[in-house]
Amino acid sequence: MIFYVNHYQHLIHPLKDGALFGFFSVFSATILNFLGVYQVILAQNYSLLEENFRLQQQFHSMQEVYFENILHQSKQTRNFRHDMKAHFQTIAQIAQEHNDQAVMNYLDEIAHLFHFDKQYFYTGNQIIDILLTNLIEKARENNITVNIEGIIPKDLNVDSVDLTIICYNLLQNALEATILEKMISLVCHVRLRINNLFLL
Repeated sequence: MIFYVNHYQHLIHPLKDGALFGFFSVFSATILNFLGVYQVILAQNYSLLEENFRLQQQFHSMQEVYFENILHQSKQTRNFRHDMKAHFQTIAQIAQEHNDQAVMNYLDEIAHLFHFDKQYFYTGNQIIDILLTNLIEKARENNITVNIEGIIPKDLNVDSVDLTIICYNLLQNALEATILEKMISLVCHVRLRINNLFLL
């Protein structure tokens, strides 16, 4: 009797060991497959993030070129206005010497129409002032009154292109919303808050 019990115990133990070995083999294979799939997903996500970063950098560069072109065009326009103002003054002087009142009146009307003497200073930041000028022109085309308050210092620890993009998007969105809601007034408050952080 004892012999048969011992004999069956010797048969059962190898079966249990084989089952455990099979279970751990399947479990290990499953874990390895899961890790492999997870690694592939991580690699794909990394590639997507890398591509997204590349596109953002490219878009940032394009916007930088765009705003630099705006600044260049504004300088050219100012120079043109300055030159035209000088020419108009010369013509006005000649008309005055010849007592040609009709020409003088015509020159006054043109000077008033094109605002040769007018300069726009809103925030102290040149390119943002240019954007605000464009904003005001679009607002006037839609019969919207614009009020601007605030100063942006020239020396900021912020990338000028980033600051311009943020301001441009905010102002453009505000103007579009004002046009859609058919409002008659747009108020821009420029506020700057700087926190000094100290790491101890």
